[in-house]
Amino acid sequence: METLDSASQIDRNPVAHAPKPCISKPAAIVRKALRAAILIVAVDIALTALYLPFSAYLISAHKLSGTVDAALIFFGESGPYEGLSADTLRVVEHAAQLYHQKKVRHAACLGGGKLPGPVSGAQLMCRALAARSVPAEALKVDKGSWDTITNMNEARQLMNVHGWTSAALVSSPYHLPRILYLANNPKWAFSTAPPHSPLSIKLSTLLRRWREVNHEFAAWGAMALLPRGWYEAAIAWYRDRGLNII
Repeated sequence: METLDSASQIDRNPVAHAPKPCISKPAAIVRKALRAAILIVAVDIALTALYLPFSAYLISAHKLSGTVDAALIFFGESGPYEGLSADTLRVVEHAAQLYHQKKVRHAACLGGGKLPGPVSGAQLMCRALAARSVPAEALKVDKGSWDTITNMNEARQLMNVHGWTSAALVSSPYHLPRILYLANNPKWAFSTAPPHSPLSIKLSTLLRRWREVNHEFAAWGAMALLPRGWYEAAIAWYRDRGLNII
C-alpha cells in the first residue's frame, strides 16, 4: 500500500512529470557566444591590467637622464589639432619641452607616411615643433615611414647620417615597449621619454587608453605570427584607407 500511495502521490504531482523546457539551437548558440564574449573581455581586462605596470617598469628602467643627441618622435594619429590627434600633439609638445630644457639636441619626426594628401604625419609634427620655437636646423624628418618597424629603420638611417649615438624615444607610453624591442642595438643608447606615465589613467581617458593597449596587443601579435610580407601588405592596406592599425 505504501508503494501505491507513493505512486499515486507522484501521479498527483504534475511537476514531477512535466517535460524539461527545450532550449532551441539558436538560443543555445547565443548563450555560448555570450559566455565566450564575457571570457574574452575578462582575459583582455586581465592582460591590460598586467601590461600597464609592465610598461611602467620598462620605461623606468630606460628613463631619460642627462642630454642625448636627438628625440625620436613617433607619429600616432591625425586629428583636428594642427593636423594631429590630441595624444599625438601631446607627444609633440613634450618633445618641444625636452628641446627647450636642453635634454635633446635635435628632434627627428617619424611616421605617418600613408596619410591621405601630400603632407606626412612626420611633416605635420615638424610644423608643430617649429610653431613651438624649435629651430629648423634642429628638426629632421623621415622619408615617409608608416609603421613602427619602418619608423625604426628610418631612425637608424638618420642616426647614421648625422652621427648620433644616443636618442630619446618619444611616444605613447603604451607604444614604447614595442619601440624599445625594435630599437635594441648596442651601437646606440636609447632612453624613454613619454609624455605621461602609463599608470596615469583618468576616467575620461579610460576607453582611449584601453584602445591603445589593445592596439599594441594586435601589433605584437601581427609581428609575431605573420610573415613579414603578409604583415607589410596588411598594414599597407589599412594605412591606405586612413586607419591606424599597428
